[in-house]
Amino acid sequence: MAAIPSNLNQASGSAITAALSNLRTSYNGRGSWLDSATNKYVTNTIDTIQTDISASTLDNTQMADYMATSVLIHCFNGWTYLSNAVSSLLEGDHANSIHNAYYAELRSIISILGSQGIGVFNKYNVLINNSGVALAVTPYRKATHVFAKDAFDEWLNNPVNSQSILSLFSVDNSTLKDWLHHTGLSSVISGELAAEKLKQWSLDLSTIQNEQKFRNFVSYNPMTLELNTALADDIKERMKFIIDLWKLCGPSDLFGLSILRNSYENLYGAYSYNVKDLDMRADWERIFIDLGRDCYNFQNQQIIKFLKREINTADNLVFDYAENIKTSSPILESDVEPFGIISRACIMLLLNTKIVESILKQSGTSKADLKFWSDNIGIKSGFWSSTAEPDSFSDLWSDVELELEDIQSWINDPLSTDAFKFKNDLKGSTVHIRNFAKAYLWKVGI
Repeated sequence: MAAIPSNLNQASGSAITAALSNLRTSYNGRGSWLDSATNKYVTNTIDTIQTDISASTLDNTQMADYMATSVLIHCFNGWTYLSNAVSSLLEGDHANSIHNAYYAELRSIISILGSQGIGVFNKYNVLINNSGVALAVTPYRKATHVFAKDAFDEWLNNPVNSQSILSLFSVDNSTLKDWLHHTGLSSVISGELAAEKLKQWSLDLSTIQNEQKFRNFVSYNPMTLELNTALADDIKERMKFIIDLWKLCGPSDLFGLSILRNSYENLYGAYSYNVKDLDMRADWERIFIDLGRDCYNFQNQQIIKFLKREINTADNLVFDYAENIKTSSPILESDVEPFGIISRACIMLLLNTKIVESILKQSGTSKADLKFWSDNIGIKSGFWSSTAEPDSFSDLWSDVELELEDIQSWINDPLSTDAFKFKNDLKGSTVHIRNFAKAYLWKVGI
């Protein structure tokens, strides 16, 4: 019997955006995302979808509404899993750190797929097509982890999607697509360069099978049978990594700048040319004029210095760890090091959150529309009191930044030695760095 072909190419994000546009004014009045009385997929979700697929009775509107809201929630859940991974890392618990980072990555993949009209529902997967019709994904009954990987790889390898990523991230209010275009690159080549770099950071999920093996290993085996010293056992290495993780997740353009720098290096490296050799007048001035900017003002001089590696000369540690993960067969406990999988989860979530920001803007959803939810996050997590919501969520960065400064000073102190001393010296300086829900709030742009 011939294999049933995949119909994923029929999936479209247009119905997801339309659903958010229709729902946005009802959130605060209802105080929730959806009402189980009017959406049958809110409760007993998988069984209901299975029944509807078998009977060919999938409800187009209710399915689109459920998937649209799940895009935002899965993304947020991914950030909370990342928080749990970092909290475990702070405690030296590598096993739970890996376990939570794996699920942070998986949630972000599910959210990204949902934004493109693909619903991951444990073997009963669904797509919404350009006409807003809900269909069962073929071939049938692919398990969640396998389906998520295959579907995401198919999405990223589509040139249209890899090019669209460049429009999501900005440097100094110009998209990466504009930056690369004004360097003289076609949109196709620009998209290929960006996709290539993202794949080097394992965004194509080529390593997810190994990550799943790691997750299985740490989740089901007794840990610390072997007590080999790992890099992550070094408290200073742990804290250097967490500092760089937060720098990438802060309100700055560092992630977009890093993609741009690496794309430039890939481009010029292909012609045996170094970005550092670009001439200010002949090269940078032309690029900035095309972008409508003055390359000689202080801010743009700093951007040029970053791109030429005159400042921030080394890549953020997150990128280094994302590209490198030790594997062995069989897995040895000495291989179980959480930096790599946390890094890939972080990069995936940064992409995911930009996609969420984009569809919120397209749907007209505002910060006020989502107040019922942001208040729930902020007040429950202790970010603000019921009467003191910040004007801008990026204001929450200041608490994190103060803790990072304290931690960096501790790292620089030659008398700083072990985890015991760290906990005693910095008792009050790890409260805010444990919770990445803040990063979700300012990165999603509401």
